[in-house]
Formats: sequence, C-alpha cells, structure tokens
Amino acid sequence: MGNWTDTLKRFLNLFLKSHCPLCQRPAEGELCRYCHRQLQRCQLANPGQLWQYPMPVFVWGAYSGTLKRAIAAIKYENHPELARPLGHWLGDAWRNGKGAAGGNLTVVPIPLHAAKLKKRGFNLSPDLF
Repeated sequence: MGNWTDTLKRFLNLFLKSHCPLCQRPAEGELCRYCHRQLQRCQLANPGQLWQYPMPVFVWGAYSGTLKRAIAAIKYENHPELARPLGHWLGDAWRNGKGAAGGNLTVVPIPLHAAKLKKRGFNLSPDLF
C-alpha cells in the first residue's frame, strides 16, 4: 500500500481537478489531452505484424517515448490508473486486428515477486486462474 501522502493525494483528487501523472498538466481523466495524443501516436499501424508462428505475438505499440514512460509510471510511481486507457486501446486493437481472427490463445501472466508486490501495493498481472 502507498504512504499517507498518496492517500491524501487520491482523496484531494476527488474534489480537485487531477493532474496528468506523466506531465502534471490538468487532466479530465487519467491523462491530459497532450499525453493522450502522444500515447496514441505510439500505436503501431499493424499491431499483428509479429503474429507469426511458431510464437505469434500481438504488440499494441512501440516500447519507447511516452509509452515507455507511461508503463514506468504504472510500475514504479504508483499510477495503476494509467493501465485503464492502455488496456482499452490494446483490447480495441485486438478486437479489430489479427488477434480476433480466431485460433487458440494463451495469455501468460508474468509472476511478480512477493517483495515487489509489497512495495507496489498492486499486481500488474493478477492471477488469471
């Protein structure tokens, strides 16, 4: 769990306009408009381009720039709320791309060490089973 300043910050955000965790600009949702656009520009034109056997991989975006910063903010700066828009975009790309074509699919969560779970206070890939 977070410390008392994180709790206070979340409480104040209920009443005050929140700030973008990536750039600290005022934000209506999880992100400001600028960072929202920057993240959407990270999306690959063809997320299924690596969907080749024997190991097909579905990749939403290029792991650099704003996307890399957003993932680091989720993991290391206690901003799990950023996972919501990223998850929605990934789901939309999957539904509209090669991933939805069918076939067998295996989703593999990467285990999180207990010490990291205690430090972060949340698991990025909770147990699916």
